[in-house]
Amino acid sequence: MLAHELRPTVAKNKKKAERLIAQIQKRQARIAEDFYQMGVALEALSRPALYQAAGHKSFKELLSARRLLKPTTAYKLIAVVDHYSKAQAQQLGLEKAYALTRFVAATPAADLAAVLVRENPLIGRIPLDRISVRDLNLATARVRRAATKPTKDPEAKAARRTARELQRTLRAAGARSAKVRAVRMDGEWHVRTDMKVADAEGWG
Repeated sequence: MLAHELRPTVAKNKKKAERLIAQIQKRQARIAEDFYQMGVALEALSRPALYQAAGHKSFKELLSARRLLKPTTAYKLIAVVDHYSKAQAQQLGLEKAYALTRFVAATPAADLAAVLVRENPLIGRIPLDRISVRDLNLATARVRRAATKPTKDPEAKAARRTARELQRTLRAAGARSAKVRAVRMDGEWHVRTDMKVADAEGWG
């Protein structure tokens, strides 16, 4: 596509990016109430087409230059939007919603956070709707410790070795936050990859 053909698209993206930035700046003082809407705006701004149209080389640069949020907070908000409906996120609250995404990522089962909210399972001995953020984080830590225990199963060892090798490859290629785990689902070994949005840019 020629440069003059791209100009209208870039201008449109710039206008959208500036509108989203202004929206986030306005909502910052009300993050406890407006966190979901902020997450939606941040998720859009994390896309190269928008942050570049706004004059920034990366999403992190945009956050810093526009004095929006710390990257860790921005990625937390984006994770909540990625995993829940607005109603579910508001039901849980920001911190508990994010803590549940971390718990789900740590478990070997192919659970979805949104499904757990609907089913209200026991985590340890506490129903999800009654568990505190602290207890949820402790449960996540227990699951992670259990996952790192040595195993004599050769198939499990091979799967975990493959996961470690893939993690090293991703990090060497620039995705420094990449974490890869081997998980067993439906009788087969799979790898589950997690990384920050900024590190995933250019991989899609």
